[in-house]
Amino acid sequence: MAPFEALLYIILFAAGILGGFVNTLAGGGALFLVPILLLLGLPPEVANATNRVGVSLQSMLAARGLDQAKRLDRSALRLLALPFSAGALFGALSATWMSSMVIELLLYGAMGFALLSFTLRPRGILRAPEVHGAARYRPTALRIVALFALG
Repeated sequence: MAPFEALLYIILFAAGILGGFVNTLAGGGALFLVPILLLLGLPPEVANATNRVGVSLQSMLAARGLDQAKRLDRSALRLLALPFSAGALFGALSATWMSSMVIELLLYGAMGFALLSFTLRPRGILRAPEVHGAARYRPTALRIVALFALG
């Protein structure tokens, strides 16, 4: 293995640790991981998909932990899953006909929006609401649109 190649692996490992740590505390680890993957030469769609694997695994483990602690409203999962899954399907199909340049611009736009959100409202993101028992989900039009967009 060449010294430069070893350095790339070290950078990827460090970025993964940092991104996972940030995701655990407040979310937003993609703000570190995706740009590093792009700088290392991965195409934008591959960088995004690579990041999504970790986020999906983390989300599943978090849901499992909440369910085991009896703090997950299972009936709400159906309400959450429909717009989120529809948005994910729409996004995946859309990405098949978009150029890498458009996907990269969309990624930078989404990361910029997330960075602004974290910067302008850090307490709203870091502070979890107090919930006793299972959290109850109340769908609104804005939440449904947001879930579709996040998908």
